[in-house]
Amino acid sequence: MKRLVLALAATAGLAFVAAASAGLWLHWYMGQAAFIEEIRATLGSATGAEVDFDQLTVRGVNGIELRGLSVRPDGQGESVLKAGMARVTFSVLALVTGRVEVYHVAVERLELVVMPNLEGDWPRWLSGSAPVVRVAGQTFPVSIQLTQLRVEQARVEVRASDGEPLGLAEGVDAEAGLSLLPGWTDATGSIRAESFRLGSGLRLTKVVAPIRLANRVVTMEGVRGFCHGGTAEGTVTATFARAVPGFAVQVALRDIDLGGLLEEGGARTRWAEGTLHLDAKAEGSLRQPQLAQGIGRLSIESAGMATLDVLGTLGQTLGLAELRAPRFDRVTGDFKIADQRLTFYNLEGVSPLIELSGAGYVDFDGQLDFDMLLGLHPEIGDRIPANISAQFNRRADEFRLITFKLSGPISNPTSNLPRKLFAERAGIEPAWVVVR
Repeated sequence: MKRLVLALAATAGLAFVAAASAGLWLHWYMGQAAFIEEIRATLGSATGAEVDFDQLTVRGVNGIELRGLSVRPDGQGESVLKAGMARVTFSVLALVTGRVEVYHVAVERLELVVMPNLEGDWPRWLSGSAPVVRVAGQTFPVSIQLTQLRVEQARVEVRASDGEPLGLAEGVDAEAGLSLLPGWTDATGSIRAESFRLGSGLRLTKVVAPIRLANRVVTMEGVRGFCHGGTAEGTVTATFARAVPGFAVQVALRDIDLGGLLEEGGARTRWAEGTLHLDAKAEGSLRQPQLAQGIGRLSIESAGMATLDVLGTLGQTLGLAELRAPRFDRVTGDFKIADQRLTFYNLEGVSPLIELSGAGYVDFDGQLDFDMLLGLHPEIGDRIPANISAQFNRRADEFRLITFKLSGPISNPTSNLPRKLFAERAGIEPAWVVVR
């Protein structure tokens, strides 16, 4: 028995010495130029891109730190990823036994641009395939079991293949756990962003979102943020499991300051005001996200057009004070999303003395075109000068009705209403009145 115990002890001692020797050799090898090139090649194989970094530093016996990291697609064009520092911690014991197990990654000062190539294919790393590492001529399968992936103060931008902005997140902090095995990927975590801009328009602040990756599907449910005095909630799903990657978005905006939203979109003044509520959902291909399709509904409470010259000029000319700063208890409308525009079918605003309705569209590039119908209560209509009242139609309830066009950039639209009322009567052709 004593001999058996001694034999087992000797075997354990030899195993310990062998493991320690392998660990010391590995620590030495990690500082060599060959290891640095193997890490560069591994990262390039995993991302399908050219990977470079300014400095690789060995941290202890189970960690490396990369500084000045950059990733370029196919070695050309703009870097799609830059990081001031990336620190990776792994299991030495697993490496000695023929595996690479990474369990902690921290990234600082990350800048990431994600965009498909001209064929609409997204970067290979989105497919979630696990890489392999070559160390000293030997191939090691990589098993990434991250207890913590931490990203601090990142900037993430998503573009279409033509370079058009789809989304921009700044001041991003993220934490997640990740399992990356050959043919299988799973991750859960959370993201916080100081600001997020959808395309070149809607901007949210203080955004928080849980995130889940499973079966090559990224899901963010319960996304929350703030927008111009109100709130935004939604769900975002991106699917990379299909031949053509797709996405789906559902969003709900509540208590949004419409005037502020228009100003941020480029309007020169708050030509429309009120409290906006909006519900919308859309889906489409990630290869051509601008061709997304969907539906939505909006309502604007206490809606006003205080600086809408189209009606203000009319009110001033006709001596109708009610038209100089018209307000509506509520404006509602349903719309569809298709053909790179929002198409409204039944936009309608009602107040005791004024009705305003219309149908038309707003392009994604900010151009609008609407056919509008203005209705005036008899209390107002009876005060219209006789030489102009002929331009109005009468409804059965004595409301005066007139149609007009509203078109141009959403920041500064124009109307033909003054022309219809005054130019035809005077036989002249004035310029369209601008909404200021």
